[in-house]
Amino acid sequence: MKYLAVLLLSVFASAAFAAQDISKMTDDEFLDMVERDSVNYFVKKAHPQSGLIAYDSVNTHIGSNGFALNAFCIAAERKYIPREEAAQDVLKMLETFKNVAANYDGAFQWMSDAATATQGHSSSFDIVETSYVCAGALVCKQYFDGSSETEAKIRQLADEIYGRVQFDRFMLSSKGEKKKTLAWSYETDKKHFSDFRVKGYNECIIVYIMALGSPEHPADNECWDGWANSYSWRRCFG
Repeated sequence: MKYLAVLLLSVFASAAFAAQDISKMTDDEFLDMVERDSVNYFVKKAHPQSGLIAYDSVNTHIGSNGFALNAFCIAAERKYIPREEAAQDVLKMLETFKNVAANYDGAFQWMSDAATATQGHSSSFDIVETSYVCAGALVCKQYFDGSSETEAKIRQLADEIYGRVQFDRFMLSSKGEKKKTLAWSYETDKKHFSDFRVKGYNECIIVYIMALGSPEHPADNECWDGWANSYSWRRCFG
């Protein structure tokens, strides 16, 4: 399992950076290379105006920025970049999400322009992608615990972005009925919440952790049972 994880990470890293000769590397050297290159992907892809991750210099997948927020903490901790620089990069991203990016009930769009995050490429505001951003912001809140103005502002914005998301509203269906699972998105063209529910044993677990832990607009506790009952347990590989 360890080597499978390393292989998957190496595929990601090699896709973003030039091939390197790894034949004489130790395991630790190889892991360090993969970690550094993976983190540097986010550092290098940050849009100069918004700080958001522009995979093609123009567009951003909103959820990827949640992973980027984690990456900047790693970059600072591993001294890939100075802590002050990482903090400034995080602050720029959070200021964009708080003050500029389009949102509905605190939820962001699935994919949008990287410069402002206002021009969405679909008509939906996605609670899953938003949860990644919230989770990343909370990691930054914990990591950047210094007394500087920048780090204090990071903690403030993380609370404001997370607190603004109305997870309880996303329990509604297209007909306005309250469900035990969360709607994946709000559809602006149809003016209602999606009937495609957040369920299944996959990346959705982070959504329910964020929703149940929300300090301002938590989803009902029954959401956990709603999510857990949406898939079947079975034995795999013994």
